[in-house]
Amino acid sequence: MPVSPARWLPAVSELQQAGWTEEDLERYRAAGDVAAAIKSAAEDLESKNRRVGPRAAAEALYAQYGTLFADEDGTALAVAKAREREPGLFALHMAVRETYTRILKNHGKDRQEHGAERARWHSGR
Repeated sequence: MPVSPARWLPAVSELQQAGWTEEDLERYRAAGDVAAAIKSAAEDLESKNRRVGPRAAAEALYAQYGTLFADEDGTALAVAKAREREPGLFALHMAVRETYTRILKNHGKDRQEHGAERARWHSGR
């Protein structure tokens, strides 16, 4: 299940070493609760007995990126421009993205009910 960024983010004294500042962290939090959005997507997939993988986080992270890195006309900045204009905020977003990718990559792979359901589906029962 997705984990709130507050649970895994380093202590404030470590933030600058990670590439972002307290201000970057506050801006990220103010842009929306990406953890809640990912959790909701994961729960929806699980309720349908579908595998929860990194794609469960993709829509929420894409929306968060668009909110954080928008040009004057409201369109999302290209990655290179976002990294250049907001290096700390970009580093934080990438850390969140990489963390959820790692967490969700193997989520449910070893769950017996997922395996049993897949076996039934593939056998045509």
